[in-house]
Amino acid sequence: MAAEIFLRTKSLGIYQHLPCGVSATYDAACDLVYHNAKAAEFLDLPDGSECTTSGRLEALGFQIRQDGLPLVCGQLPLQMAIVTGQRVERRVLEFVWPSGRRKVGVWSAQPLINDDGVFAGAIATCEDITERIETEDRLRRDREFLEQLLQKQAETLLTAFGTVDDILAGSPDGIFALDGDLCIIFANIPRDMPDCDILAKNGGRSLRECLPPTDELYDKILLASANRRTVRCVLPSAVFGGRCLDVSLYPAGKGRLIVYYRSLTLGHTAWEETSKLDRLIMANMG
Repeated sequence: MAAEIFLRTKSLGIYQHLPCGVSATYDAACDLVYHNAKAAEFLDLPDGSECTTSGRLEALGFQIRQDGLPLVCGQLPLQMAIVTGQRVERRVLEFVWPSGRRKVGVWSAQPLINDDGVFAGAIATCEDITERIETEDRLRRDREFLEQLLQKQAETLLTAFGTVDDILAGSPDGIFALDGDLCIIFANIPRDMPDCDILAKNGGRSLRECLPPTDELYDKILLASANRRTVRCVLPSAVFGGRCLDVSLYPAGKGRLIVYYRSLTLGHTAWEETSKLDRLIMANMG
């Protein structure tokens, strides 16, 4: 029977050396809970070796939470398996010590029933995901900080220049944005290419009405829009005064596409050397 198999593996030392945490009880009241080395290490029990504790929450010395709410007696995975007689699947529990130390584990529990259908105990396993959760929390905080920083920088620029249009009007290079139907929703007139105003004058119109299908730039825009991937290319364009253009196309949210172009004829630097102002503009437009 299941209980006997468990006891046999325990006596052979397999239980003690399993790579996951294992806790077990053999009484319905859950007064005694046995832990292998991994479970003891997770629970911060003495020496991190196999040991026994009470299953009563008040005797544990730490608080157990699920979804931010503290659990009460009877809600632990082992106890739930005993009460319901059913398996408890992958509950994410947070363990908080009085010192502020925190661990997070994924716990599952299974009731042990003998061949006669009589309760013989319950066993639980634990996977320590503390490091993963802490990494995710750190990345989330970093992302929020960067978003706030970017927003603050954008507000500073808008205060200094007035509007996004004013900022882009000072850019030496061309930037325009297309919606999912390839209609022009934004375009500037590049400072160093004042004659390249074809897009700025056609806001709201489809790109196919402004660029001939034979133009290589139009073909690359179709490719980037269809595949939703970044495209970087160097193209001659008759539409833009026969200039040789360094073009970067970036898929953005809601099916939009951002196109950044500069004239190589004028000896501009490569995209990697784009000014911080241009990079900030592109980030805000995405």
